[in-house]
Amino acid sequence: MDALLPYLDEALEAYQADPESGPTLPKTIDGKVNVEGLVKALIEREPELVKPSDTQHFHNRKALKEAVDQVAAQMELAPIGARTRSPEERLADARIKELSATEKRASEDSVSLRRQIEHLTLEVAQITKQRDRYKSALRAIYQNGELPAAVVEELLRDGA
Repeated sequence: MDALLPYLDEALEAYQADPESGPTLPKTIDGKVNVEGLVKALIEREPELVKPSDTQHFHNRKALKEAVDQVAAQMELAPIGARTRSPEERLADARIKELSATEKRASEDSVSLRRQIEHLTLEVAQITKQRDRYKSALRAIYQNGELPAAVVEELLRDGA
């Protein structure tokens, strides 16, 4: 465990820095964690702490298996000892991933549209207020025959 945790931390950091390059843990062709490859990598790093026979412990010791599986899941790798997934299961997983991405985009779009609606609502309120002032000014012009002082001030301020 002393050699494993730092290795897993580094592997996860490397993956998170560039997830497009793929998983940084050793993996099998069918997308599972490669325990033998993992043990070899640990031996290269810490030959005094890890032996080839330690491979069995990753299958038998829950703490080791869970630590690796937790990192593997973040890299979208199947856990230690997972069975090979059928084409239908892989298709279902791909569809779920696609739907999750679509839902995320829809949620982001919804937030953006709500902000636009709030902005437009404020703008309509300002335009309505301005329209009402102009109506009042026109009414005063028709009744008195001259511009109200507030309208004159506004026209001078706006440079008209």
